[in-house]
Amino acid sequence: MFLLGDEELCVDEIAEKMKVRVSNVSQHLSVMGERGVVETRRTGITATSLLENIFV
Repeated sequence: MFLLGDEELCVDEIAEKMKVRVSNVSQHLSVMGERGVVETRRTGITATSLLENIFV
């Protein structure tokens, strides 16, 4: 989540910076999106995420 505090990132960028699998990041972002913690924007085939609730 700290990565999303400063900028909007795609799943691949987050996974690369955290050195984890894209599928893991995607699943976690999905759960956080359902709970209103992150917002995901889709542009074509690319989805980017940003922190929605800065108080988390």
